[in-house]
Amino acid sequence: MLAVESTSFKSLFVAALALGSACSGRQTDTSEPLRAHCSERLAGEAPSLEPAAPAELPTSQLVVSGHVTEAELLARIAAQIPGTLAHEKDRHIGAPGRVTYTVTRGALDASLKNGTLHVTTLANAQIEVCKPLGPFCVTYGRCQPVLATTVSLPLALSADFGYPELSTSVRAQRGCQIAGFDVTSRLTSLAQSNLDAIEKRIERSLPPLKPWAERVWQLSQNPLFLDARHCLRATPKRFVQAPAKESSAGYEVGVGVELGVELTTACDRNVAPVSLAPLATEPAFAEQPALRVAQRVDVASATKQLSESARGEFGDGEKIERVTLHTASIAGRNRVVIETELSGATCGTSWLVASLKPAPAGGLALTDVSFLDADAPASLGALPQALSAHGKMTTEFPFEDVAKRLNQLLESAAAFTDERLTLTVAVGPPQLTAPVVTQGGVLVVAELPTVAQLSLRETPR
Repeated sequence: MLAVESTSFKSLFVAALALGSACSGRQTDTSEPLRAHCSERLAGEAPSLEPAAPAELPTSQLVVSGHVTEAELLARIAAQIPGTLAHEKDRHIGAPGRVTYTVTRGALDASLKNGTLHVTTLANAQIEVCKPLGPFCVTYGRCQPVLATTVSLPLALSADFGYPELSTSVRAQRGCQIAGFDVTSRLTSLAQSNLDAIEKRIERSLPPLKPWAERVWQLSQNPLFLDARHCLRATPKRFVQAPAKESSAGYEVGVGVELGVELTTACDRNVAPVSLAPLATEPAFAEQPALRVAQRVDVASATKQLSESARGEFGDGEKIERVTLHTASIAGRNRVVIETELSGATCGTSWLVASLKPAPAGGLALTDVSFLDADAPASLGALPQALSAHGKMTTEFPFEDVAKRLNQLLESAAAFTDERLTLTVAVGPPQLTAPVVTQGGVLVVAELPTVAQLSLRETPR
């Protein structure tokens, strides 16, 4: 009895399925029957590909700019120039007799021209000439000449990080004659000698910069750990300077360093140190200085991620089973080549070429996907679109954490600046830029805007 009931139940179940199919499903007598599995098999021959060339890390330009108001600058310079430039009493000058003079400087004025800072002051002199008469010296003439003195300081360093020579000049703005004797030239000569001494004092006060540059260059090549496994490794390329700029409030100078930066787990590898390059001079710095950090996604990781994200059905009975990423040089340019294994109605291996673009949620996505072979079957027409829609990869270490870690380190480092200076440094949020295809993988590049300002402290700590 049980066997009969079971058979009857099976008959009813099959009839119900048939009825449902007739009412709502794909009709068996359709003019476009379902394509059978592997009804079209691709040849699957791998194309001959030239390996991709190794790519350089993108260049970062980090700039530290210093701004000083004209009042601050002039106050610092005035501290090096005494109020009395020259003084002498009862100096014998031959037939005219003896001269007593005092030269004092007036207020300082500054201007910037062709990258050179010119500091000018009017020196006011008080001169008396007397004629010896017995135990006395009778004053017979007085005058008050005015001398214009200028100290010129080029604000650009030499290629060897040295300071250029200062220059000084003196000219008489108002001369002085007493009883037919012109003391202007003598006074000008004395003032120039005094300026020469001031020039040497300023030069001695300037600290040597090359040892500092060598130290920064060396430190930049040490790995900067972000956590126990990941670090930033930098390859410095050069220091760079640009002409000083004059603003409504004062003056701005800057120095930059250009380097390649990679986020990697190879933190302990031995790398030959790079020697300090000569200081370069450019017309201007980058408009938006930024730290460009490259993080490598190798072929194996990219293949795993693309296969997981793109695997699935598409088109009319087609299915992506596996996606393998290759990097190759095509027409002299590094490109991404996609090997796609299919297991649907069309089966086998199809080869495509693609580009990569930053994805909205981070990471990279396939784009501009096209067949490497122009004779690809029409049944795979939806394959490029399917790969573009679903093929994605991401990096191992989040770039957002790079910015957080760097800001923590910079906040600590700011406390060790010179007591006369204030250093303000900040790293902005990362933004993915165009990736770099290289030998063995892809460099995912994040751009982190940086701001570094150096200013004089009003009161030293």
